[in-house]
Order: sequence, then structure tokens, then C-alpha cells
Amino acid sequence: MNKKMLTIALAFGCVASNATTNNYDVLGRKGSKMNSPMVYKNIDYSIKSKNKQLKTNSSLENQALHRNGLDPNVAAIEGGFKSYASNNNFYLKRYYYSGVENCNYSLCLHNWNTYKSALNTVFINTNEEIDVNPGQATNATEILTHAEDNGGYTVTYVPSNFNIEPLTINTLPSPFVAGQNISYISFPVLKVDYALSSVSSVEIDNVPRVGIYMGADALPIALYSKNNPQHYKAWLGNYNDWVVYYRYDENEHFNPAPGYEMRDSWVYFYLKYSAKEYYKETPYGNGFIITSSRPLVFVGKKIDYGNPALKSPQIYIGVRNNRMSKGPINKYSSSAKELDNFIYKYRTVEFVPAGNYGADGTNTQGAISSMGQASNAITVGSVDPLSGKITNYTSTRNHNLGTIKPEIFDYSHTYLLAPKRIYKSNSTGHESVFESVSYGTEMSAAHMAGLVSNFLALNPFYRWHPEVVKAFLLTAEGNPITPPYPTNSAMNAVPTARYFDFNKEKPNAYYDFDSRYWNGSLEDLKTRTNPNGQKEIWFVTKNLGSVSKPATAAISWLSSGNDIDYIGRIPQDFDLEVYGSNNSTYEKYITSHAKLSNIDFDNPGEYIGGSNCSHFTFEKVSIPSNHKYLIFRILLYSEDERSENKGQVVMGFNIASPQK
Repeated sequence: MNKKMLTIALAFGCVASNATTNNYDVLGRKGSKMNSPMVYKNIDYSIKSKNKQLKTNSSLENQALHRNGLDPNVAAIEGGFKSYASNNNFYLKRYYYSGVENCNYSLCLHNWNTYKSALNTVFINTNEEIDVNPGQATNATEILTHAEDNGGYTVTYVPSNFNIEPLTINTLPSPFVAGQNISYISFPVLKVDYALSSVSSVEIDNVPRVGIYMGADALPIALYSKNNPQHYKAWLGNYNDWVVYYRYDENEHFNPAPGYEMRDSWVYFYLKYSAKEYYKETPYGNGFIITSSRPLVFVGKKIDYGNPALKSPQIYIGVRNNRMSKGPINKYSSSAKELDNFIYKYRTVEFVPAGNYGADGTNTQGAISSMGQASNAITVGSVDPLSGKITNYTSTRNHNLGTIKPEIFDYSHTYLLAPKRIYKSNSTGHESVFESVSYGTEMSAAHMAGLVSNFLALNPFYRWHPEVVKAFLLTAEGNPITPPYPTNSAMNAVPTARYFDFNKEKPNAYYDFDSRYWNGSLEDLKTRTNPNGQKEIWFVTKNLGSVSKPATAAISWLSSGNDIDYIGRIPQDFDLEVYGSNNSTYEKYITSHAKLSNIDFDNPGEYIGGSNCSHFTFEKVSIPSNHKYLIFRILLYSEDERSENKGQVVMGFNIASPQK
């Protein structure tokens, strides 16, 4: 798709296989702005003002990627993780400001265990024991009973209208569209049948804890009463009988809010129980101690809450269901800017609901949520598990910054076999009634965050790399959405639990993959500068697919919120192209981390396809080919001169395919 087709691309999505290789600027001028080399600077990322862009010794790596164990003079880093390289499945590169490549023995040896050992000095395994003896809250731990005691209202539990059989489908009126109903399935049915969970138990001592920051408008409450009949709990294994989490800031005050409490309790539930279910229980007094590898949830209100690496366990993931509002169409929201800056600085993987404003199908109602505009975040829409269709309330109308949202879709519409609640205000006497049912893009975002938390627990490579995680999700060959939405969109499938089911000891049994990242000075990371003065990254992968089962590849990159707000669009425009070859010369680039060199860049192989959308945050291409080797070109087509981070790249790549 040509650059001059930007307007159409925004309406229908700009992801194409066998796309043209012609390049246009946003005004449709072929070859424009391609005659002078770009000049790059190392920018101090802590400096916000445009008139203070100083050349310093403080690069992107020093600001954020020091968590990878890099020393202060590193300008750029490249990394990769492959399923198909046996014991050679990991590598890193390091570059200094001089442009000279250098490797530390513990970072650049091609061995997972060596690298994992190096990472574990940074990514601390915090399998600490948490006392969850009911009624005895320990330091920094909340066991919530306020909704049933003195939270400003009285809660009454009454029998649910739902049949207690786990597999029964139940229906209630839609909260979004008058006269319509929503059908709900039990959560375990979603988890096993629709999410295609095939994960097996893992010894807990090998699984680091993963922290999740859960933005909340109210504190979660237990979704069960202490007095529930036993049959409500037997098949769920006491899920959520009480709620244990960390309050991120003990000074934050949450007012009683029954509606928000139910919503945020469901979000908490999805987070905790979308991951693998492995933990140890040890009797202790009248209760017991759980040593758990489930994600530990930190609840708070803020968008920018400070350095997530300082918490234990470290917070790698955020799910932002709080402060939900319909985003503006004609401008970049302040909350999106704040979240983009947070992700750009700290590199957490943030999941944001697309919003529930699309119910009546009008443009004004269909706008993406305000925080869902954040380009660095992963915005999630909702799918009905029974029909496989996008829910009619999922927001899909994008703002005018160039990229498309939501990138990812996931399931909602589940219920628990629990009684419904009647909340009666102690001051006004007003009553609110809630069933134990989940709906909305908030639940879809939470479910995806839960799956990814398990993924990060088992695979340290992806921590602090939201750009790689987004590319990974964009290549998911999950359950198809019927019909695909939007037309020609990046996402036409729901990533499933099976897609995340691999780790360093046992590579994915269902998918082959190759993940990579490039962070820091593009001048150091580039393979070459082409005759038009544009920087290019070239690399080779094994062809993971075939004509009948095509592999899918994607790149994703981050931008600062300051740049997006100031410039009015995504500041960098990258393109992705793929070529195929059976030339054995490429074999050395499969097993080595060496840069591609001494090849004919004008004729690297047979052109297979490409994606060159204008000012998106990702590119994606399907690869129907039987070639043994795939040669990729990532081209920085253009970069806005006004960017405070000019010359820096934060990019992730993934290629994946079901195994043949």
C-alpha cells in the first residue's frame, strides 16, 4: 500500500502481503526527502524541552536498558531468541559510541543458560511466601472484607438466576444495548476450550514471580461470600475466596464504589487465573501459606507510578482499566501521552481496554478509550467466545495520529457460580444489584495480561521489551475472528494460551518463533545506509512456514509521548520487506549473530511481500513461501526532524508459524 493511501489505510487497516516496494511521503511524492543522509544525535531522554536537546553520554540504554546489565558507555543493544536453534537459541550484541561492536562473555555467548544466569542477577526471582491466613493481613498485604463490613454500604447475597452446572450457558440483558442479551460461559470453559490452554505444571522453584500494576478506581473485593455453599466453590478450587494483593501506595484512598468494585474484582480475577495454576500450600496455624508463581498484583490509581523495577517482584506488566473515558478523535489525549511516556521510559508491557463505546455503531460512540490511544500500549478489543465475533460494544474508531487500535482482541463474557449481590448504601438507601458476570474490553485486556504474565515468568528475554511482546502478539495464529475486523487489519485472530506455551527448557510445541529487538542508536544498529540516505537493518531467519501454512512476521516500535504530542503523529515511519532464498550462503546468518554483509542488497532473493504503512506503530506481513531462508529489510523511511529522540530506535520483531 502506498504512502499516499494513508487516509484509506486508517479506515481499513494498512497491513498487506505482496505490497509494493515504492516509497512515498505523506503527500504522495515518490522518493521525496530521500536525497540527504540523516544526522543523528545521542539525546538525554530525561530532557523534555525541545530547545535542550543536548548531545550527552546518556543514551537510551543508560536510561532504561541498564536492567539488562549494560555498563554506562553502551550506545545500543541487539538481542534475539529463537525456538529452532537448539542450544544456540540466544544472543546479544553490544555497541559503544565509537560504533565498535563489543561483547561481554556472559551476554554474547550463544547459550540460554549462560544468558539466563546473567539475567537472574537483574531479574530477581522473588518466590517469597505470602501469608494469606484469612483475617490476618500481613505487612503490605490486603485481605479485603470492607465491602461486607463497613465500606459505606451493606452487602446482601442472594441466589443467582444462573444454573449451577459449570457448562451451562446463561443469558442476561446487555448493559450496553437496550433489548439485547449477552450469553455467558463459565470461566473454566473459556480457559480450557476457548483459550486452548494446554500448559502443564512447572516446578515452582523455576518460575520467578511477575508483578502486575492494576490501575483501579476501587479496591477489588472477593467475588464469593464466606458463607457460599460448598458446591459453588468445589469445581473452582476456591478461586478468589479472598483477595490478596499489594496496594501500591498505602496513602492512596479509594472511596466505596460497588460498580467499580465488581469490575475491578473481575479484572483482578482474570489477571490471577489466566496464568498457569501452580503453587504450593503449606498448613500454618488455622490457615495456610501459599507459595505461588501466579502474578502478584499491585493496585493503584496513577498512570506514572515510578520505577517498576524497584518493586519486589518487579512489575513487568500493567493493565489500565481505571479512569476509563471515551477518547477524543481530533487530538492526542493527555492520559495517552502520560502512559506513552511511562512505557517509553520504563518499558513495561501495558494492556489497555479499547473501550465499550461502540454499542450503537455511530462514530461518536465508537471512539477508542482515552488511554487506549497510547501508541506504545497494547490496546485490546473484546470477542464473544460463543460467536467468535467482535462484540458490538468494542470501540474501534481511532484518533488521527496514524496508527490503528485495537491491535489485539481477546475474550470476555464469563461467569462464576456465585450468588449475586445487592449493595445498599448506608447513607442514602440506594440499592445496586450485580451478578457475578464479566463483560467489556476491561476483561479482555485483563485476560491477555494474565496470559502474558505467565509468558514473561518463563521467558526473561521478553521482560522490559513491550516492543517485542507487541510484535509477538501481532503474529499470533490463534482462534480466528469471524469475520475479521477491521478489514485487512493486523489482527484477525485471538492469541490463545497455547501460543504462549513454551520456555527455555522446552521450546513451544505448537509454534516456531524468532524474536529480536534493536534498542538505542540506529547509527550503530543499522546494517547500512542506502543510496537514498536511509538507514536499513537487514537480517536472516529460517523460514518457519510454507505456502500452505504461511509464517507471519511483524515489527513494532515505541515513541515518546512528548514527540507524538508535539509533532502530532508517530515520529518514525518504518517499513518491513521480506525476500526468500535457498542460497546456502545465508546459513551462517541463521546460526550467527553477525550482521548481514557481502550480499547484493539490490537482489537479495525473491521478493515475497512487505508492509509499508505510513506512521503506524507496527508493520505486519504474511509469508506464503517455501524458501529455506527469509531475508528481512527494515527501512527507516522517514523520521521527523523535531523528535527529541531522533536517531534512536526501540524496535521489536517476531516471526511465528504453527509447526509443519
